[in-house]
Formats: sequence, structure tokens, C-alpha cells
Amino acid sequence: MTQALDQSANVSFRDEHPDLGDGRMAILAGLQLPQKQINPMWFYDEQGSELFDEITRLPEYYPTRTEVAILRRNRETISECCGEGCLLLEPGAGSSEKVRLLLDTLRPARYVPIDISAQFLKASALKLGQAYPWLRIDAVCADFNAGWDFLTALPSGKRVVFYPGSTLGNLEPDAARQFLASLRTVVGDDGGVLVGVDTHKEPSVLNAAYNDSKGVTAAFNLNLLSRLNTLLDADFDTRRFAHRAFYNEKQMRIEMHLVSLGAQDVRCGGVTLAFADGETIHTENSYKYTATTFRDLAVSAGLEVRKSWYDEDELFGVHYLQPQAF
Repeated sequence: MTQALDQSANVSFRDEHPDLGDGRMAILAGLQLPQKQINPMWFYDEQGSELFDEITRLPEYYPTRTEVAILRRNRETISECCGEGCLLLEPGAGSSEKVRLLLDTLRPARYVPIDISAQFLKASALKLGQAYPWLRIDAVCADFNAGWDFLTALPSGKRVVFYPGSTLGNLEPDAARQFLASLRTVVGDDGGVLVGVDTHKEPSVLNAAYNDSKGVTAAFNLNLLSRLNTLLDADFDTRRFAHRAFYNEKQMRIEMHLVSLGAQDVRCGGVTLAFADGETIHTENSYKYTATTFRDLAVSAGLEVRKSWYDEDELFGVHYLQPQAF
């Protein structure tokens, strides 16, 4: 059941009341696998979000500033691909900061930010609406991973999905294909997808980006244990775990782990987790793509790369995808 919570002259907010559950059983199940793992979505409590924001400004962490520069430098040709007057959708919009780089040039008919955090989305949409009084904003609180039925309430017109930040790389390749295929359905035969993708490159550059000299990424990773202590009444001692991140060249992905510093038992959610010395919790993957591997991924999802934009060192790419021509 939908509910309009608030609106201003150019901003409306609709809550689809996504059923997120508390996630505790899924967390516990992951921690009891032979390779302990946890969904990286749990990184982002208030402290985790603040630490990630700090990560994006670190000298070693190139993706955010590089993507911003690409969007700013190429906004004219990006807008030509998207088409003035399109319906611009942004799943996982968060604070809607990067879209600001395109709005004045693109001039979409309306902007639809989508996120599962109702109050944060509402505040961000109202703030954006004040900065862009000419822009119609229809914010929707929904879990797009559970389906796109909420889009039936939107008007007709060319749909373009904006998915920046290399978030696609956090998905396993088959899940990334399925997600892009779902976007192919969302945009129809005349729409497009504008997506940011991190590139395969020298391991030294990637390893430095996820092992910064200030230790902020380590603090971000370890904060996950503090969150588990709260969520699951656990007794993880962050001093007995260490951050490990490395580029797996064969899989073409960064892996992040938390390493147990010695054998230990941890009480968590009413069960006892046994850790051997050196055993890890796998906390995140970040897949990197070459031009060829990303093109193949897009094609497998019924899309094709119309145009790509890179920085001069090809550290990062922004791609406009359109439905495959048959």
C-alpha cells in the first residue's frame, strides 16, 4: 500500500513500505558457512556511512573523484545520449549528489530517486528540490531488488536509469547480469542505462585504494563487527580481528575480509562461533571490468554499449547502455 508522506511545489514522496525484515537470521546463516561471510549492506550504519564518506576523499581511493570528473567533463555528450526531457531514475539514490552534475545539462522531465531509507530519501529529495526549483522530483521509498512494480505509477516517456558509483561491481557476475536484465525491462525498447564501472588495472593501484595509509578502510571494515555486537547481542572484540583487502587477479575482484587474530569463540545471536587462527569473514567483493568483459556482461543482459567515457588513465568508466538491436 502506497502513501504520500510529504510534498512541496516540485517534490513528491511515496512510501512503498518495503519489507526489509531485521536480517538477523541471514547474518547468522552467513557466519556459519564454511567460509564465513556477511552481506556488505550491513556496513552502512551511521558510523559506517561516515567512514565511507571519508574513504571517498582519501588520496588512494580514486573511484569517486574520477567518476565525478568524467561526469562533469562529458555532461554534454552524456546528455545527448540520455535525451533531454527523459524520465531519470536512480536506484539507491542516497543523497543524490552525483546527479547534480548532469541536471542542468540533461534537463530531465522528472527525476525519480529510489532508496530504502525513507527519512533520508525524503530529506535529500526536498533539499534537491530547493536547489532545482524547475525539476519535478518523484521520490519513491522502495526495495528495487524485490521488483519494480512501483514504477507503474510513473508517467510514460523515455526512461533512463542512472547507476553511478561502481555499485554494480559489488554483485557477483551472474547477479550483475540479472540486475542489468531487470533494468533492460524497466527502460523498455527506447530507454537507456547510464552506469559507472571500475576498471581492471595494476594490482598495486587497487590494493592501495583498499588499504589506505590512514587506516580508514580498515576502520570501516572493522566497524561491521561493532554493528554485529548491537544487532545480534554479540561480543566481537575488534582488537582481535584485522582488516585484509587484496586484488584477486584471477577473479578480477577486490576481496575484503576480517581476519581472526588467534583462535577464539564469539557469542553471537544466541550461538557460539568458533574462529581458527587466521580464519576470515568475507565482507565484500568489488569486481573490476575491462571494456571487453563489461561489453560481454551488457550483451548477456540484452543491452549494448552505445558510448563509453573514461579518464585519461582509464581508471574508471561511465557507460551508456541501450537495448540490444536484433
